[in-house]
Amino acid sequence: MNGVFVDAYSGTEKSAVNTIASASQIAKVQETYTTDTDLNNDGNNDIMQWDTNAIYVKYAQQDSIYRSI
Repeated sequence: MNGVFVDAYSGTEKSAVNTIASASQIAKVQETYTTDTDLNNDGNNDIMQWDTNAIYVKYAQQDSIYRSI
């Protein structure tokens, strides 16, 4: 892992910004996230990250609809 990138917009121009520059912080992020779980049963692996206070989820397709099994 070389960083954690988020989308940034300037008008209609889109770019990716690295939000973590510290190698030690990147190592901590690697220990607290997974990308091998399909949380909403849409057939795509989602990103889940956690810390001592919360769990954060980013769905692979943010606009997907939950499909019960």
